[in-house]
Amino acid sequence: MMAPILSFTAEEAWRYVPGTRAQSVHLERFPQVPLEWLDDTVEREWSRLLEVRREVAKALETARAQKLIGSGLEAAVTIMAAPEDLPELLRRKRDVLLTLLIVSQVGFDHPSSPPAVVHESQEIPGLVIGIDHARGRKCERCWMWTERVGESAAHLGLCERCLPIVTARS
Repeated sequence: MMAPILSFTAEEAWRYVPGTRAQSVHLERFPQVPLEWLDDTVEREWSRLLEVRREVAKALETARAQKLIGSGLEAAVTIMAAPEDLPELLRRKRDVLLTLLIVSQVGFDHPSSPPAVVHESQEIPGLVIGIDHARGRKCERCWMWTERVGESAAHLGLCERCLPIVTARS
């Protein structure tokens, strides 16, 4: 699967793959996806999430242009309004939104004060995205911004997500 992108690395690794195979990884066919892996509901959901991601990216670019943020990890995103199908989907996928959007904070409630940047989507009618600088401090390990950085006296620069990982290795 990585051969088209990492052609030389894939070719070198191919020499060590056991079993019968073609002379070169580039002469092989891609594996067939088992039909039981195909799920129309998952495909629709992720297509919709990727549409939202594109709109958040536009809002983040506006925030960058206004010098509110440097990277997306400095951002707090608020979904201020959304068409009927989105609120429930976004709440169900809340655990992956930080990673998907590459931001530090995601909220769904109207902020107490107007966000610094408000983006009204032209592609998804009814979607309104607010961008502010993320609250808290930047974690030295993952670079996410959170209000919980520094809770551990032994690791003042770490967030609540990184602390158990680092202390488990000690």
